[in-house]
Amino acid sequence: INISQKGKEVASEARLEVDKQNLDFTYLGGQETVNAFNRGTQDAINYIITPSDNWITVSKNSGNTDDYFDILVGTNNTGSPRTGKITLTVTTTGVANSQVEIIINQEAGAAIAVSPETYTAKAAGLESFVVYVYNKNTSDILYWSATNLDAWIYFTPANGTTGNSFTVTIQSANPTSNPRQGVITVTSNNGTSSTVVVTQEGS
Repeated sequence: INISQKGKEVASEARLEVDKQNLDFTYLGGQETVNAFNRGTQDAINYIITPSDNWITVSKNSGNTDDYFDILVGTNNTGSPRTGKITLTVTTTGVANSQVEIIINQEAGAAIAVSPETYTAKAAGLESFVVYVYNKNTSDILYWSATNLDAWIYFTPANGTTGNSFTVTIQSANPTSNPRQGVITVTSNNGTSSTVVVTQEGS
């Protein structure tokens, strides 16, 4: 006599669903509670919860349709909007669907920007222009510092806050007939950066 025992199965009408499948967060992040349920029957459905990215965390790694879980999203300091997802993978047999996805959208956070981003100077040099530094995504104040490796480019001040500017001076004539180029990099305290590309015409 052969006796075998199968794992728990539920009726094939069972379907895992959630009450929120698209979540939008500000750049500051936040928390949302998601409820999972069985659309077709009264049976409990077990599942594993997997975030797609490390900026998305969950309050538990697994659950069932008699429970809920929290989604936590961190601050977006990338300067660009981002999208991720949470996947619920069904571990109970006999369920009509095998996975449910929750899409996570987050708006762009604070990011440093400059204007102008490029400037072309005459070969003779000894000319100046002003660069305005601002936060292109939010109203937050960012602290910035500017750096440059080319001796023929001078600027002041070398640091400040968004909403202010610095002056760039081309200190010398270009000694060659070929154009030359330098880059001023402006980096903020949240890690975002922007550049000003300076080209000087050949003599």
